[in-house]
Amino acid sequence: MDKALYVAMTGARASLQAQATVSHNLANSDTPGFKEALANTEAFRIQGQGYPSRVDALHVDAGF
Repeated sequence: MDKALYVAMTGARASLQAQATVSHNLANSDTPGFKEALANTEAFRIQGQGYPSRVDALHVDAGF
């Protein structure tokens, strides 16, 4: 798999997971005792050969 495609795919996956967290919060906001789930993305450099500008995105659950 092309490395650039992999970097783009991980960014898209992190965005979809963050969107799922937001939709979960909206769907359950009327539930008694509901605590909002927080979602963040975190960037880190990809090790190995290639351009040093390659950065991967990860979905990070920040808690409630």
